[in-house]
Amino acid sequence: MLSFCTEQSTSFDFGKSKSGIDWQIVNDGVMGGKSQSSARLTDSSILFKGYISLENNGGFASLRGPFATMDLQNSKQIKIKYRSKGQQLSITLANSRVWYKPSGKFTLDSTGNQWKIAIVKLTNFKEFAYGRPTGKSIGKNFISTIKRVGLIVNNKIQGGFEIEVDYLKFN
Repeated sequence: MLSFCTEQSTSFDFGKSKSGIDWQIVNDGVMGGKSQSSARLTDSSILFKGYISLENNGGFASLRGPFATMDLQNSKQIKIKYRSKGQQLSITLANSRVWYKPSGKFTLDSTGNQWKIAIVKLTNFKEFAYGRPTGKSIGKNFISTIKRVGLIVNNKIQGGFEIEVDYLKFN
């Protein structure tokens, strides 16, 4: 699916507004890996599940929102209601359409399939390039130019995962 830059709200309520309809799966198969995943909207959430394979240097599955122009200059944090089983979930923030440019990432605790609300300061997101930490945090300039939000499982642990997200809101 090809996504174009559009005006985007600063919240994604997957059950209420069905805002995940235009999110897309990108797995390690783009680099030769064998991980698999799928996503579907439920009545109250988006369900992202699959299997992480380390075969062929694989190890990630992601669900990415469309490229959009988001006004996040006044945002200080992101709030997410989610539950996870099998693997840790990370939130990703991209400010470029180019995949190899640094992005921001924050890894959330596993929930043992119990619903949890996490509030993460945007300044707690770490910068990553080529899937590896750069040792830096993302700054105010990065935050004000975010173009895409995503979810990723990439802790290089083989096995299944099931992640359900009710909402994700910047404030």
